[in-house]
Amino acid sequence: WICFLALLGVLATLPWCIEVVRQSLAARGRPLIGLGLASVVVIAIQLFGVPHELVTVFAGYGALEQAYHLEPMAKYGATSTALYGPLLHLFGPSTDVMIGANLALGLCTVFMAASLAIRLGGPTLEAPYNAALAVLVIGIAPVLMHDRGTESVLVPMQFFALGSLLHLEVWLRT
Repeated sequence: WICFLALLGVLATLPWCIEVVRQSLAARGRPLIGLGLASVVVIAIQLFGVPHELVTVFAGYGALEQAYHLEPMAKYGATSTALYGPLLHLFGPSTDVMIGANLALGLCTVFMAASLAIRLGGPTLEAPYNAALAVLVIGIAPVLMHDRGTESVLVPMQFFALGSLLHLEVWLRT
């Protein structure tokens, strides 16, 4: 239940996190066309150039079954069950649901990581196209692209860690 409560906390703070990312990437006169193009490139490559498949076929099906029955996943822990379980009940027990959730969270992490890089870089990263470059560098890293197209539990953990770091960075600035 603790993981479900933590997930609800994530959902409650998600609008604030989206606003912080938006302000970081689109602020200070940065041209939105560069950021938009970089985003389209990353999303297009991710959706059409990277296979979306299970990394560990038999373990992936086992994880799907455990998450669907809301049992802690032996290999991955209760957080994965809390994340994937409700989605599997909502959209049906399919590996596509887990992979789709990872795609969505993974693409969000690209923008969160780029935002964090810009925020932590301070005035040295104020050049007009640095947000677009950060999105491209983080977005097309091969190992991260591969993970986003799988059932890897590293993707949600990256999302949670980057969200926590964004919260911490904003809190430390206030």
